[in-house]
Amino acid sequence: MAKTSPNVFHIRNAGLWPHDADFMIAAFDSTIPHLAAGGNAGQWGVEPFSRKDGFIQETHDDVRLSEEYRLTGKGDPVRTFIAEVRVDDGNSTSSNSNGNDDGGDGKVNVNVNGNDNGIGNADGDHDNEGSNSGQQSDGVAGHPLPLRTSPSPSGATFLPVGLITIRDGAFSRHVSSNAQLRPYTQQAKAEHARATSGGSSSGSDSGSHSGSGCGSNRGSSSGRGSGSSSGSRGGGGGFIYVDVVVTDFRTGKRRAGAGAALLQAAKEYARDRGRRSVYIDCWTGGTGKLVPYYQRLGFKPIQDFGVKRKDATVWTGKFLRYDLPEP
Repeated sequence: MAKTSPNVFHIRNAGLWPHDADFMIAAFDSTIPHLAAGGNAGQWGVEPFSRKDGFIQETHDDVRLSEEYRLTGKGDPVRTFIAEVRVDDGNSTSSNSNGNDDGGDGKVNVNVNGNDNGIGNADGDHDNEGSNSGQQSDGVAGHPLPLRTSPSPSGATFLPVGLITIRDGAFSRHVSSNAQLRPYTQQAKAEHARATSGGSSSGSDSGSHSGSGCGSNRGSSSGRGSGSSSGSRGGGGGFIYVDVVVTDFRTGKRRAGAGAALLQAAKEYARDRGRRSVYIDCWTGGTGKLVPYYQRLGFKPIQDFGVKRKDATVWTGKFLRYDLPEP
């Protein structure tokens, strides 16, 4: 039976707060010592993401492009969402005892197509830089946690704890270019094109940093996927792909359940757009807990695959799919 987290998560669009990219960079960095300590250093290596060439600028670009696509429907069909917990209302927390599971299924307040449930506004305006640029004592020494004050009349204070990036009708390059996965990705893209009235989609490399469902090769040889989609709501089919989902280990107990909440938001985003499937991939090495975690959330394994790294080692992964119930 799945654990239940008492945390209540607010899922909002990335880009509504000027510090979102900085939070995302720090969240990625927070995973490195955690993975190493748990015997999973092979997933993303030991070098902080912030030290990798281009990662900082590319993350800022990703936030900007996500907002541009949300507001205009133009460009790569990529969206990034951030999970937060309110920290000024006695929001309770629970401990995380599983090295890969994020602590259970937290309650989630999702609005992934409009504004952020009264936090920010639908036009993408940002909080004032000085409203609360964020300082909280927990977290890694020397890296205080950012707190965001809502511009709404409530003035509520929120702590970002996780993020997810999804692609509508497109895969990241390490997936779309993989020969072992090609029969599945080509079929998915063909069905998506038919479902979106002849719209095309592709997972070709755009030359940016890589993404991954559970963190395959981010920051190494695979590139950020690109593609186009009709973007129509209620398209009656097609898929979305979870490029990456990350929770911030600096936030301790407050992140418990954030991964499941973000994946639930992805499923709701897919449902709102009329998509039928949600794809994800994950690493199968180390302690091997990632695949069972995603299975508990309804994803079904499809195919094993491998990605050769620059050092000639092979990153081993699993490709999974979640099928949304028929409306």
